[in-house]
Amino acid sequence: MGEKKAVSINIISSCICRDCFEIAKRELMNHEYKIDLFYQAISPLSIYSKTDEELLKITENDLVFGTPWMKRLILADFRKNPFDSIEERKDTFLLLDLSDLARALYRLFSDDSAYIINTDMVTKNTEVIKKYVKCTVYPWELPKEYVEECIDRFVDDLSKRYDSDKTILCKIHHAGKYLSKDGKIGAFSTPVSTYNEFIDYCTDCFIKAYAKKGEGLHIIEMPENALAYELHKWGNYSRHYCNEYYEYLLASIDCCVSQYDKETEKKILDILLSKCERDFERIYTIAELKERVENSTATIKEKDAILKDRDAIIKEKDAIIKEKDLVDKENIALNEELRNIRVSKSFKIGRFLTYIPRKLRRKK
Repeated sequence: MGEKKAVSINIISSCICRDCFEIAKRELMNHEYKIDLFYQAISPLSIYSKTDEELLKITENDLVFGTPWMKRLILADFRKNPFDSIEERKDTFLLLDLSDLARALYRLFSDDSAYIINTDMVTKNTEVIKKYVKCTVYPWELPKEYVEECIDRFVDDLSKRYDSDKTILCKIHHAGKYLSKDGKIGAFSTPVSTYNEFIDYCTDCFIKAYAKKGEGLHIIEMPENALAYELHKWGNYSRHYCNEYYEYLLASIDCCVSQYDKETEKKILDILLSKCERDFERIYTIAELKERVENSTATIKEKDAILKDRDAIIKEKDAIIKEKDLVDKENIALNEELRNIRVSKSFKIGRFLTYIPRKLRRKK
């Protein structure tokens, strides 16, 4: 087997794209991948908003939570300058998804048009930033004109640094259901439809922005029936999927990196998508069968318990019948003895009356 070609990947995404290189089987791929850059939790709706002069003064030392890498991400959002550290790499593939655009934003006191992204990294530094935060805003509450403008600017910055034929967009949906640790299907309490609708809207705007430039992208579709996974390494969350999804995602990335002609690429991606959807259908089927078996087992146990109770009742009834028979026999014996006693007493009384002297009898 020939040596695999080395490929450099830069990732601007949620953890989803990075995780596929850690969870999926790299040895099955046609290329040897090296991750040069991973930029997480970047929202154009935040980075193209107005800056807050006070937030610009915050340093890594002021932040109380996070690794140096996390703190740099937070500060880049405060300073609105993430692209200062994303150099031009025309020889590198860019991998990204737009799911972080659906994250909530913090609106700042300094200006109603100033935002920072609301992530776990930021909220765990609440004590540092709370005096700057006015309220929470959900991105679908923002004007569409602003959303589209931010996405257009995002595409401009990306296209300056990466060739579109080496840019891979992964469509992402939040999963509404998850596979539990015991193989059952559970549902998240928070509805995901609003998030997914907004992500789809942003994704369409993103693709159209590239089309305006006369440029196309590699696009990897999301299986509609994908499941999250309770035992995911980062915990049970609607964007932490079963391993089957990451296997599909990495295989699809490998296909896009191979630089087939568009028709061949689409055929391969369609085949990979269909296989992934069948894999999830199989998971649903197995979970359904497992639930049926468990329900049947529970029903059988319940019936066994009823039968055992019935057997116990029957045994108790038989014991009572036997006891009743003994009591009846005792009653018969006692009645017989009582009858004999009565007969005996009557006989003696009769003999006593017979032998009373005539002189003591009353005269008629």
